[in-house]
Amino acid sequence: MLNLVEMLNFLSENKHLFLIFIVVGLILHLWGMFYIGEHRKEDFSYSGHVYVWYEGSPFLVFLAYMAWIFGALVVMGSFLLFTATT
Repeated sequence: MLNLVEMLNFLSENKHLFLIFIVVGLILHLWGMFYIGEHRKEDFSYSGHVYVWYEGSPFLVFLAYMAWIFGALVVMGSFLLFTATT
């Protein structure tokens, strides 16, 4: 079974892991953001609505969204734990 107290004690003793997690989270977040921005296409219809679609593999678009969300969560969580343990 997972013991969170031991895990938090390990992370608080190894603060360099938080910095590594912050950098990895930023890389994931930025990759997802740039991939989505690069492959997003829009078209204006005559009814006044904007039609949005993504070129490329739906799997890669899904990965980009997940990387964008997961990267942001990792950065925020690591930053909060890093500042709480210092």
